[in-house]
Amino acid sequence: NKVDFKLQTPLHIIMDVFTRNTRLAEEITRVLVFNGAKPNQMDSDQLTPLHHSVTKKHQEGVELICKLNKVLQSRNKETFDFDLAGGDKGFTPIYYALERRAIPIAELLFVNGARVCLRFHNKYEPKEWKKTETSVRRHILWKM
Repeated sequence: NKVDFKLQTPLHIIMDVFTRNTRLAEEITRVLVFNGAKPNQMDSDQLTPLHHSVTKKHQEGVELICKLNKVLQSRNKETFDFDLAGGDKGFTPIYYALERRAIPIAELLFVNGARVCLRFHNKYEPKEWKKTETSVRRHILWKM
């Protein structure tokens, strides 16, 4: 869990470059996570490794995190928090996915337990998201 000058751990960095070599990134991520990497550690921008994967639109990284969460949960280890607000906007990962129009990632997070109706760390929920939330919920539930 050593950090660089931006307070990023190796897990943050691998999520940033996940799609450059997906197979290698998956192996490295597994090694890091199963050897004590903190999945919810925030960097200097107040982003977790999951936030990094979502904001870069790395769907494969988010898919791996969802799989790893199930294993971590079964082992009673700290899991990736899908509802943790972060960044300068204080968005949860699902809201960053929606902001970037990464609907498949938003769906993946939703299906794996991310909550859509959630206040941000600044204690308010932007009104402009209300219509988006409803349409995303309908879209996701319709596909199920």
